[in-house]
Amino acid sequence: TGDTYTNVCFPPEINLKGNGVAIVNGDADPSAADHTDFGSQNVSSGTIVRTFTIENTGAGTLTLSGSPLVNITGTHAADFTVTALPTTPVAASNGSTTFQITFDPSASGVRTATVSIANNDSDENPYTFALQGTGLCDITITATITQQPTCTTPTGTIVITAPTGGSIQYSVGGAYQTSATFANLSPDTYQVTARNTMTGCTSPALNLTVNAVPNAPATPTATVTVQPTCTTPTGTIVITAPTGANLQYSVGGTYQTSATFANLSPDTYQVTAQNTATGCTSKPLSLTVNSVPNAPMISEVILTQPTCAVPTGTAQINATSNLLLQYSKNGTVWQSSNSFSGLTPAAYTFQVRTTA
Repeated sequence: TGDTYTNVCFPPEINLKGNGVAIVNGDADPSAADHTDFGSQNVSSGTIVRTFTIENTGAGTLTLSGSPLVNITGTHAADFTVTALPTTPVAASNGSTTFQITFDPSASGVRTATVSIANNDSDENPYTFALQGTGLCDITITATITQQPTCTTPTGTIVITAPTGGSIQYSVGGAYQTSATFANLSPDTYQVTARNTMTGCTSPALNLTVNAVPNAPATPTATVTVQPTCTTPTGTIVITAPTGANLQYSVGGTYQTSATFANLSPDTYQVTAQNTATGCTSKPLSLTVNSVPNAPMISEVILTQPTCAVPTGTAQINATSNLLLQYSKNGTVWQSSNSFSGLTPAAYTFQVRTTA
C-alpha cells in the first residue's frame, strides 16, 4: 500500500511583505519601510495605494479562507479599503499573490486599523498586522474686509468667500458660526479661520485688520466776506481751512467742492467740512449774514438864505442811519460833510447814501 501525505507532513507557511520588507504576524508598530505606515494624505483630495505580497514558503498549499479574503477592522477601518484582492489558493514552495489597500483619510490626524487574513497555516491563523496613516488638513481660507469703519458707521465687516459647504463653519477669533459674514466688528486685527465639522480640519488663520474709526476734519475757518447792502441784498461766506483732496463744504445744505458760498440771504449758517473718503463731518462753525440795511432818510434840511450882505445861502442835511453816510447836491459830487455852502439862488435836490 502507498503512503498518503497530508498537510500535517507538508504544511503551508504564510509570510507577508510590503515594499519587499517582511511584516511579522501580529506587528503592532506600523512602519514606512514595509508600507504599513501609509504616510500623510490630504483629507479633501487624493489617496495612497500600497501593494502587499502574501508568500507561501511551506511545502503545502496555502488557502486563504476569510470572507473577505483580507479583512480590515479597527478604529478607522473605513479609511483603509482593499481595492485589489489576493487569489487563493497559493501554491507551495514560494508561491505568492498580492493585494492592494488604499488609504483615503476622512479626518485629520493619525488614522489606524488592523489587517486580518484567515488561512490554513496552523500557527499563524489569522495573520494580522497594524496599519497607520495621517490625514492632513488642506483648507485654505479666502476672506476680505468688505466694509471699513467710517465716521457714520464705526464698525467693519468681514466676508469669507471660501471654503464653502454644509460642513464648514467660520470664526474671526471667537465662536464658530455657519454664516460667512461677520458684521459690527470693532477696530482690531482678527484671526479668520474655517473648519470642517466632518473632518475636524481647521484652516491656517488669515489675519485681517479692521481699521480705526477715521478722524473728522477740523472745524472750518471761515468768514462772511460780503455782508448785504442796500444795493446787494445778499452775503458771501468764504472757507479758508481745512483744505485738500476729498474735502467738500456746506453751509447747512448740499455739500460742494468750492469753498465760496455767494448769494446768501440774511440768516445764521452752520459751516461744516466733510471728508468724502471717510464720510466724516466736522463740527459746525456758526456765521451770520446780516439783514439788509435800511436806506438812510433825510430828516431835516436847515437852510440859510442869501442876504444883502451875503448873496449865497447854505444848507445842512440831517439824516437818520446807523451807517456812515455821504451827501450830494443835485446828484453830482458825493461828500462826507452834511453841509453845503456858497449856494446861489436856485432850486436844489439833496440826496444821502450809505458808504458801504
